[in-house]
Amino acid sequence: MSAPPQGSGGSGGGLSPTTFLGTYSGSNPSNPANGYWWYRVDLGEIWANINGTIMPIQSTGAVTIIASNTTIANTDVYNNIIVTNNATLTIYGNVTFHGNVIIENGSTLLSSNQNASSSSPATNNYLFLGNFYLNGTYEIAQYNTDNILNSITLTTINSSGGTNPTISGSGTLAIGSNITLTISENITVTVSTITGSGTLSISSGYTITVNANITMSTSNISGSGTISINSGYTLMLNTNFTLTSASVQFSGSGTLSIGSGYTLTLNNNVTWSFSAISGSGTLSVSSGYTLTVNANVTITISNISGSGTINVNSGYTLTINNNVSWTLSTLAGSGTLSVSSGYTLTVGANITLSISNLSGSGTISIASGYTLILNLNYTISSTSLQFSGSGTLSIGSGYTLTISANVTWTLGLAGSGTLSIGSGYTLTQGASITLSISTVNIAGTWANAGYGIVIPSGSTVTVTITGSFTTASTPGTITVNGTCYWFGVISVASGSSASISFPLNFAGTGIFVGAPSNSTNGTANALSLSSVSLSAGGHSSNSATISGNYEYYTISSLEGSAVGNYYLGLFNSSAVTYYVWLLIYIGTANTSYSINSNLIFSRGNGGASGDIGYAYNSSGSAGSITITGTFYA
Repeated sequence: MSAPPQGSGGSGGGLSPTTFLGTYSGSNPSNPANGYWWYRVDLGEIWANINGTIMPIQSTGAVTIIASNTTIANTDVYNNIIVTNNATLTIYGNVTFHGNVIIENGSTLLSSNQNASSSSPATNNYLFLGNFYLNGTYEIAQYNTDNILNSITLTTINSSGGTNPTISGSGTLAIGSNITLTISENITVTVSTITGSGTLSISSGYTITVNANITMSTSNISGSGTISINSGYTLMLNTNFTLTSASVQFSGSGTLSIGSGYTLTLNNNVTWSFSAISGSGTLSVSSGYTLTVNANVTITISNISGSGTINVNSGYTLTINNNVSWTLSTLAGSGTLSVSSGYTLTVGANITLSISNLSGSGTISIASGYTLILNLNYTISSTSLQFSGSGTLSIGSGYTLTISANVTWTLGLAGSGTLSIGSGYTLTQGASITLSISTVNIAGTWANAGYGIVIPSGSTVTVTITGSFTTASTPGTITVNGTCYWFGVISVASGSSASISFPLNFAGTGIFVGAPSNSTNGTANALSLSSVSLSAGGHSSNSATISGNYEYYTISSLEGSAVGNYYLGLFNSSAVTYYVWLLIYIGTANTSYSINSNLIFSRGNGGASGDIGYAYNSSGSAGSITITGTFYA
């Protein structure tokens, strides 16, 4: 060991009585000269002006001033140590500091074993039994690991040159078990790794600024200070941490990365402006809390979970740039969610998406058994974000999902909104699906490749087709357990035993009512139907004079004597002709079904004006049907 010089000005050590200013309580003397010292009776400490720095020193023992580069190793240091004059004190091995350690502005405490290498890394064990005042730099050299063996507080001292404390180097700072390293200063950290089974504590009002790529894997992070990550740098968090209103906070414009197997849980409302959130771990937002994104943020973290909310502020974009599993309950805000090309955001929970905009050309995949609620208007184009999976896509009330591309669909559709297929485009149904969305408008083509469609009990679906609906050579089956109103791809058939062709087979326990059109071209003559029973091949006892306008039904209730298809229309007694256009499927016999009386089930054509018309049930129907409503001829 190269021994440091003793004393404050030469040999012998100790403090010269000739520079003693006396005793003080509550404050230090004003502008004491360099080298002068005094006793703080309220603190029980000796203080001094050491080269412009006002600091406490031990009341017993000597002070060692290190003003030139010095090395010590494997020793006990009993003096107070002051490193000044831009000097470097190099330490390594097993060192115990019994007194205070003061690293002044511009000076460095360097932990560096000269024999350390990649094949033979060095471990250093340090005890700081006095106070540790860091105004300069504590540097840990490459291939060195510093074990801190006792709980200490890093703080600064009053200094005429200001403070600029830094923990730096390519080595590792390790905090031992049951040990706490408390940061009570604003400090810049560039050391490669902070690890150990102890605790890193950041006191309230102070900030650790991350200015390098750092891995933090201490078992515990405590305190209520801040970790700020500067732009261009990454903090890898290899520990489980729960962020609360009283805990350490994260800030900055760099990257926060969460290591594999670890979870950062947000139990507080926070606003982040990070450029990226990465890693193979999990970011979890707890129920009742919101993470507000206030920057353009790239997400490459593997998992986002929780029952809370991520809110993206206006003008900013949350970009998914990896295959990400998403089980967070809500994504909201007036910003944008973008999924980059080649990547998939997999929805593995019931999630509400109420962000203002969707962009990117990646994929949102909804896992089986889960529902993604889309509370925004969105158009799918050939280059836009796509939806996939075997779960359910639900369109919120007042919103429309528009298909403006040829897509293959395996998702179920639900919600109180609208699915619209644009003219010239085809939605290919590539699997059996559940359909419970309120409104489906098809101006293009719905291509059913022989798969089933299930309308669940309690759901009411209105399908309007101005384009086409096709199926395979072996038709698919529509299983109606709720209510389905259908307009389009239903043709008018003529003859007393006529049946109406339809591209799907029927099943289920509910009610289907369909017609060629849901509009009329004028006021037709009304024939009131009040619980009128029409047998198969029978017509109403009352008649109406045919007006020549479109003929149609409005209905408030239906009941069939048998399960199956019914074909209703017009019997023209003057011309003795029969036309049917109202296709009804009854799923449960002898059960009264309530029908939306505001709907018009129109033939889309008119008969001969002046002829006499009756409501008619084709003899090809499954049985007798009882109808309450109005027939317009």
